[in-house]
Amino acid sequence: MLSGGGARIFVLVVALVLASHLPPASSSSSSSPLRLRGAPGAIGGVDVDVTGGSGMVSGLGGSGGHYPTDGAPVICILSQPAPPALTNRGYVAASYVKYVEMAGGLAAALKFDDTAENRKKTLDKCNGVLIPGGEQTLEQGQPFYDAAVQAMEYAVKQTQAGNPMPVHGTCLGFETMCVYLAGNDGNLLKQFDAQDDASTLTLTRDARNSTLFRQFDDAMLASLERHAFTMENHVQGVPPSAFDDKLTDKMRILSVSDDKQGNKYVSSIDGVPDGKYAEFTAVQWHPEKNAFEFNNEQHIPHGLAPDEVTFRMAQAFVDRCRRNGNRAATQQEAMDVLIYNYNVRFMAREAPPGGVEANFFQVYDI
Repeated sequence: MLSGGGARIFVLVVALVLASHLPPASSSSSSSPLRLRGAPGAIGGVDVDVTGGSGMVSGLGGSGGHYPTDGAPVICILSQPAPPALTNRGYVAASYVKYVEMAGGLAAALKFDDTAENRKKTLDKCNGVLIPGGEQTLEQGQPFYDAAVQAMEYAVKQTQAGNPMPVHGTCLGFETMCVYLAGNDGNLLKQFDAQDDASTLTLTRDARNSTLFRQFDDAMLASLERHAFTMENHVQGVPPSAFDDKLTDKMRILSVSDDKQGNKYVSSIDGVPDGKYAEFTAVQWHPEKNAFEFNNEQHIPHGLAPDEVTFRMAQAFVDRCRRNGNRAATQQEAMDVLIYNYNVRFMAREAPPGGVEANFFQVYDI
């Protein structure tokens, strides 16, 4: 045991050793971004910038009060009606909330049944939009579709004004985006046999330099083509021929997939670079299910590699949302917009076998 004097000398020596390993202080007013390097040999292995543009790690300094959203992008997730929503309510599957959170984001509820004015106020406080999967009628005059169109048009205006605002669609969200971009033409959607169908992707040449797959290295992209890591669960989709007729000037095909009968449909897209919809991405499959939905009746890919797919997809989307400058004006406004104000239910205890409720492990009642 060290005496009092010996302990002080020991502490001083440790402090000097630690100081010798720190990088020299910069004389410049701005510091270099702090970066974390992906582990060698890990899937992805991507360097990650963990600071803002100023080089300051959020929460460690700076002026002003603390807000719940300080340093985290807020993503609007569109709610929708019908089961498993409670009567006269909407729902958001908790898997989408966790999907946003796993990449450092926070979730906000964009209510399909709210007024357009109130949705605009919510969008003003958010940095991106996620249109989730589900079952809805995709035509003008339907509340869910009209709310999704409002969100997409809002994001386009923000982006064109120099405040990039990403929009991502999953399954129903993919179909919603395609119908909207085709001029509200639902006829491009065709029937496919792809319910409960874990599948591979056939990637196009554009995939490797795409916005959607920006966090995927070549090895990980190859694994998507070799292994059934993508959960398909839909009865409608867009055949490549219909996509080329209606959308090729707006969006790029990044992958196609085969349904159970061998029919091909478009499964991953992103906006044409430098085009009006460059901040749009969408997948017909469900990346959020790999890590966050559990159902013994469905063939959801689980395990280290499928979960890594979930994380990289979420990371690419949430990271893009960090560039958007929308912020709540007050602490109260920041808290009011978040989805955590609503109750979440454990659906695995409530859902009847085979019912639509069984698609979700947990849901928020919005």
